Amino acid sequence: MNFDNVKVPVENLIGEEGQGFYYLMGGLQLERLCGAVSAIAGCEYALNYSLEYMGQREAFGRKINRFQVLRHRVAQMASEIESVKAFCYNLCELHQNDQYAVKECSMAKLLATELSDKVMYQCLQFLGGYGYMEEYKMARMFRDSRILTIGGGSSEIMREIIAKMVIDDVEFKAAKIPTEMSQNGSSNGNGSSEDAFEKIYHIIEKNASKSRALGNTLKFDLGGKHIYINGQGDANSVSKSDIDADCTIKLSNEDFMALLKGQLNPMTAVMTGKIKISGNMGVAMKLQQLLN
Repeated sequence: MNFDNVKVPVENLIGEEGQGFYYLMGGLQLERLCGAVSAIAGCEYALNYSLEYMGQREAFGRKINRFQVLRHRVAQMASEIESVKAFCYNLCELHQNDQYAVKECSMAKLLATELSDKVMYQCLQFLGGYGYMEEYKMARMFRDSRILTIGGGSSEIMREIIAKMVIDDVEFKAAKIPTEMSQNGSSNGNGSSEDAFEKIYHIIEKNASKSRALGNTLKFDLGGKHIYINGQGDANSVSKSDIDADCTIKLSNEDFMALLKGQLNPMTAVMTGKIKISGNMGVAMKLQQLLN
């Protein structure tokens, strides 16, 4: 659907203006849990549907549900479905008790949706050529299962979130609607914002000097103070100029330091609004080389 020049009356506003994305982020774990539950429900239905067909279909003089190789595949899938289903039930209880289970919900979505693809693939195989015919539900189930490993965060993103929490001890907290930074920057109590800015400037200057040239211009807006990187030559040059750049990255001093320490995930920071990017997103993707 596309809406163009549509005006919504003020009295129809839900929540606070401009905060819709953050409300969405607040429900992300529930979305992933729902995706996991949907995947398991689909697995159960597909397996039962296939078993009904296998009890009717004959090959070489007997029902195909009597062939050992197919029976063992069914047994394996049924076991995996029940295991992941129990895990999802446990997470539903955690959610009901208001626990923000990022790691567990990511695991559930990863396992359940990947299992769904596996089950649909095998169940279609049970039906043979009929699995591709629209007259049989398996064709639709096979096609629809694929989106589950993408929506709400792809399997690759789920693995990265899990790896961050398991390996790097990163902690994800529930998204909160951010407040605007004051015009003169902010301080976390560990020194003035001026000191924090100077520290960040020297870090960027050092990292930029040892990194390959960006090939573009990049500017950091840190509470109204700017760090400009010109990487269009053979090497990166850094200054405190407020010049238009191919890409501008706006964030607080504290969040920049958290990125350096690995306490803040860049993707999460962007999604929660801690980092605001304008201009060429391709340049922003080169940020990682300035953080190492």
